Amino acid sequence: MKLHHYLFLALTLACSGHAAGLDDMTAQGDANVRQAIDELSTLRAKVSESKIPLARNLDTLEQEVISLRKEAGRVQGARDSLGVNLEMLKNEVKTRNEELDYLSNLLAEYARSLKVRMNVSEFQLYEEPIMKTLDVLTLADADDGTILDTLSESIDLGLDRAGEVIGGRVFKGSAITESGNYAGGQFVLLGPLAYFCTADGIGGLVENGDTAQPRVDFISKAAGAQILAVVTNKGGPLPIDSTMGNALAIAATKDSLAEHIGKGGIWVYPIIGFAAISLLMGIIKGIDIYSTKVIPFSAVNDVVALLRDKGVPEARHYINALEGPGAEMLKQGVAAASEDRETVEEILSESVLRIQPKLERMLPFISMTAAISPLLGLLGTVTGMINTFNLITVFGTGDAKTLSSGISEALITTEFGLIVAIPALVLHAILSRRVHGILATLESQAISFVNGTGFMRK
Repeated sequence: MKLHHYLFLALTLACSGHAAGLDDMTAQGDANVRQAIDELSTLRAKVSESKIPLARNLDTLEQEVISLRKEAGRVQGARDSLGVNLEMLKNEVKTRNEELDYLSNLLAEYARSLKVRMNVSEFQLYEEPIMKTLDVLTLADADDGTILDTLSESIDLGLDRAGEVIGGRVFKGSAITESGNYAGGQFVLLGPLAYFCTADGIGGLVENGDTAQPRVDFISKAAGAQILAVVTNKGGPLPIDSTMGNALAIAATKDSLAEHIGKGGIWVYPIIGFAAISLLMGIIKGIDIYSTKVIPFSAVNDVVALLRDKGVPEARHYINALEGPGAEMLKQGVAAASEDRETVEEILSESVLRIQPKLERMLPFISMTAAISPLLGLLGTVTGMINTFNLITVFGTGDAKTLSSGISEALITTEFGLIVAIPALVLHAILSRRVHGILATLESQAISFVNGTGFMRK
């Protein structure tokens, strides 16, 4: 019990002490609350005082933000507009460069064609400016301005030339004469035609061809005198070539027979050889065949009548007066007239067969010529085309004159092959027809003789 009293006493003391501390803590908390309220009031006062300047600053900043946004939009718009304008400028520059290239190409083509269009005699006058214009096109370091300025000079040159040519023009120069030598003289330009005349009054038309130097086709002394009169008097009649030199050019291309044969190559000579031999044989054979005497059927009837009335000696005497293969056949027939029919027919057929080779001699060679000439022409065509392709391999197809030799060989051999073959074929047909006619006549006469002498075999 005593222990319980002590515990109760200790608990009582503890409770009383705790109560005293709680009061102190409550008082302290109230003091802190009042201090915090005072500080809060002070802060609220300060906040209230700072709120108006801050609001003013916020308005100012918002206005600046709005202004900056507007400035940013303007700058972005300017930037976009600048990009569009820059792209348009690039396209414009590209278009202008393309136009400059197109104009440069046109001017370059005009400069090149100016040399081609002008007469070859005029090149002596305009050689230097034309070559200057063409040379600038080959310079790698030449700028566009220099090229355009130089090419523009070709237009001025063309206009000046046109002004000079209108109404005719006379100027000094040199040309290649008919003998192949250079000669000095005067040129007369009249439209597309050009004339040349020496001081001696020898002149003609300047060739309108692709030649490096002017070459003169001398027409006649009268034409030279007319040209000299125009040069001297600055006027007068002139010979006019309405074909623009084409007639003279075509006339110059006509070859002699020897030149034509020479262009045919090696295979044209065998063709000509066969033609000559075939022609000679044809002439000989024609004379031989058409001079062969063909006895008439009345002579056969006369022989039969003599055999019947007067006998063999009178018939032989009559036959000796006849000429030709028919007479020989009748002699053999009379000699065997008393034999049986089959024997007489065999003797007469043998006689006709002996005559046939003589009549047909040389005809096979003429027939062979008609057959082999086109083949030789075809062989020449093949070799000519091979030569042409070889030339194409070396020189290309740009220059037709280079290929003309092979083409000429290919065509001329075919031409000569047909020229020889067709007459040979016709000649063989005519002569063969004549031979067949003679043989048919002999066979008919042999049958008539056999039938007529039947009375001798009874």
